Amino acid sequence: MDPQQPSLEFVRDREKSKLFFRQLTEAKLSKQTVQNDHKSLKRFLVYHTHSTNLRHEDATLHGDCRHFIEYIGVQQKCLSKQVSKEITQKRHDRLIEKDPLTPHDCLAVLKAARRDFLGVVGKACDKDSVLELTECGFVLYYLEAVLILKHLQRPGVVEHMTVKEWDSRVSVQSGHCIVGVKEHKTAAQQVAVFALSDEEEMWFSIYYTHVRPQVIKAQSKKRKRDEAEEES
Repeated sequence: MDPQQPSLEFVRDREKSKLFFRQLTEAKLSKQTVQNDHKSLKRFLVYHTHSTNLRHEDATLHGDCRHFIEYIGVQQKCLSKQVSKEITQKRHDRLIEKDPLTPHDCLAVLKAARRDFLGVVGKACDKDSVLELTECGFVLYYLEAVLILKHLQRPGVVEHMTVKEWDSRVSVQSGHCIVGVKEHKTAAQQVAVFALSDEEEMWFSIYYTHVRPQVIKAQSKKRKRDEAEEES
């Protein structure tokens, strides 16, 4: 086997794989990180066993890959318990730490970036201006920070909130709007709900009506340019 060339031959050397993951642990990577590496490796092998011609090109290697996938599954079960203990320990450590972060500390980054954020938002509303991709990213990251740091939502809520869910927001008499997000990789039977102020609702509206379309347009142009370069 040529070590300089990509290969699936590693599935035939479990001891070397064990050594690799043991070295990750010795490097003091978290159990969650090691588990994510197992997931990525398993996903990689599943792709090669199901979505390529490996079964026909090398039936023996295909079988070895399937056995290795089963082996990874066993390792993941062992790791999952360790990950749960690690997460519980981290949460406990945060509760008893001497100088925990306060809500004021969490909002400091929003206050520090507010002026620049409002400047970009104002530019987004100007019909004669086109935002740079970095400015579009800044708006997106600021709004994500608003949901996570101020409204205490999990990252999964930010990641999975859809345009349809935003359009379905409900205004209430208090001057807030209520948004519900169904898919957020936490409690599957619960809907994540948060209330935005009038100002925050305006920011999100500007993002969905002015900023997001510019990002999609830029991504479309880049994709077409890349496809043209591949064909040439």
